[in-house]
This record gives sequence, structure tokens and C-alpha cells, in this order.
Amino acid sequence: MRVTPAALLMRRMSRFGGDRRGTVAVEFAFLAIPFFMMIFAIIEIALLFAAELVLDRGVYNVGRMIGVGISTDLNADEFRALVCDNVKIMMNCDRVAIDVTTETTFAAVRSDIPMDSRNESIDTSRLNGGLGRVAGGTIVSVRVFYKWPILTNFTRPLFANRTSDGATILTSSFAFQTEPF
Repeated sequence: MRVTPAALLMRRMSRFGGDRRGTVAVEFAFLAIPFFMMIFAIIEIALLFAAELVLDRGVYNVGRMIGVGISTDLNADEFRALVCDNVKIMMNCDRVAIDVTTETTFAAVRSDIPMDSRNESIDTSRLNGGLGRVAGGTIVSVRVFYKWPILTNFTRPLFANRTSDGATILTSSFAFQTEPF
């Protein structure tokens, strides 16, 4: 009895359907991409959160130094050095933008992000990097911006303050009234 090619194919297919070896590999192949996407998103968000905490802590530390009178007469370079000493563990100091101003009331403290017209980077021409001499009882606003690169393309739409190149702007601000020193 001669076996036709169609019958031979059907017999092989029935053995293939009954064989359970390799099902784990096939199931893993289906789940691997979403699994690794989730792992990379978790790592990306954890790094972003850690960078935001480092930035916040650095701005707070420098603000307290000004607020209690330890550092009251800083030019832009000295202020940048103080901030960079606090954030250099996770950030490149060349990409840190600093805005330090004195205000008449707490309501006058700015909360906007100074972006350029193309939404590509922080417009540093609108920032005041130094403080100068500060008297006791002065309201001081310290704002620090950092352009943080987002590494995973699929998480970029989830972040606020996105630039046109897909990075996000980390912002930390601290407004306080200096002690009467």
C-alpha cells in the first residue's frame, strides 16, 4: 500500500499536535517580549525616581545652607558647584540648569519650566544662576532643572515634561525665607 504525500503530512501533523515537548519554549516566546518590556519599564522608572530624589535632596541641602546663613553670597559658579556636589552621583553637571531668585512674596515664586521655542532644551537665558548677597528675612526661590534621557522608546509617552527628542525634564524647587542672620 502506497502512502500519499497528503496522508504522510497528516500523520506527521497529528504526531506534532500530540507532542507536548517544547510547549514551554513556545509559551515563553509569546510572553518574552511583554515580560522584558515590563522589566525595562520598571528599571527606567526606578532610575528616574532615584534621580528625582537625588535632585530634590541636593536642592534642599543647598537651600538650607542659604536659609540658615552658611552660604549667603554666591555667584553662579559657586552655586552650581554646591548643587553639583549634591547631585553628581547620578547626573552630569553640565546638563544642570539653575534658577535662583529672590521674591517679595511666596505667591510670586515661579513654577514654569523655561523651555526654548522648539521644546528641545531648557532656555538658560531666562535663568538666574547666582544669588549675590542675601539679607535675613528674604524669600528665596531655588529651581533646578535637568534633562533626563528616556532610554526605552515605549515608555516615552508616559512621562510629562517631554522634550522633542524624547527626554523628560526633572524639576526640583525649594522656596524659603532666610533666617534673620
